[in-house]
Amino acid sequence: MSTKAGQVQCLLRRLFHTRTTILTSGTLAVKDQDADFRSFRYDLGLLDGIHPVSTRIEPKRHGTLSIILAERSLSTPKQDDPLRDEWLSYVARGIAAAHEEGGEVLVLTTNYADTGAIGEQLADLGVPFLAQSRGQRLADLLLRRPAGTVFITPAGWEGLDSPGGWQHLIVPRIPYPPVGQAAKEDEFSFLNSQEVAMRRLRQALGRALRNPNDAATLWILDPRFPVPAEMMRGGQATQQKATGHLALAQAIPERFRRSGIRRSAWDSATMFHLAPVQQ
Repeated sequence: MSTKAGQVQCLLRRLFHTRTTILTSGTLAVKDQDADFRSFRYDLGLLDGIHPVSTRIEPKRHGTLSIILAERSLSTPKQDDPLRDEWLSYVARGIAAAHEEGGEVLVLTTNYADTGAIGEQLADLGVPFLAQSRGQRLADLLLRRPAGTVFITPAGWEGLDSPGGWQHLIVPRIPYPPVGQAAKEDEFSFLNSQEVAMRRLRQALGRALRNPNDAATLWILDPRFPVPAEMMRGGQATQQKATGHLALAQAIPERFRRSGIRRSAWDSATMFHLAPVQQ
């Protein structure tokens, strides 16, 4: 048993005073093949196996989801990319389109810099918004947010529950954790960061689909997120920008990727295209 595993198991026993601990969550496993919760157990250092009654349970029906993806011609939204302003403008136009459709709009960013920059773009477009600044309490902002106001926050990926729910959930950037240069060169660290991103995307969906009858549109405005095979067969897009990121599609719960009599939400995904500017 590794030192980390021993420390974690010792801590769990001290906390719960038992040799067996039951963990339940909607995001313990995010990959389709992770039936034994291997990646989650590895993160905790719990490498000594799993109780035989452990299982994954996913409802066949819970919520209704529509999916809108980013244009493939869009620049990858890296912080140091000279075309980042183009991506920010695209994201703001997408948020404006969601707001125009009606319903409550939640924008989940990965940092305060993006939060502020997107807010500036929305102000130029005349879209009402409330953006969280560093040091502001999420609960306080939600209490004073006027209905119909776009809410932008980097702190709402988990634990955010708003009465009435959110009809539009917008993810401008894939929520990869920040990594140093050494980690970027480590293949395992990259794969682990993908699992972190997938788990955060699953948690984000939970902000909108709280109840079985909830309906929401998920906007992923990062061109690195993969596209469904249906979109490629139709000649609408390629996976070139998504090379190395294909596993992220598994962040979409299986019930929304499984086709039956009707096409799945994933196969029915569309792409957000900017309308031509009127001369």
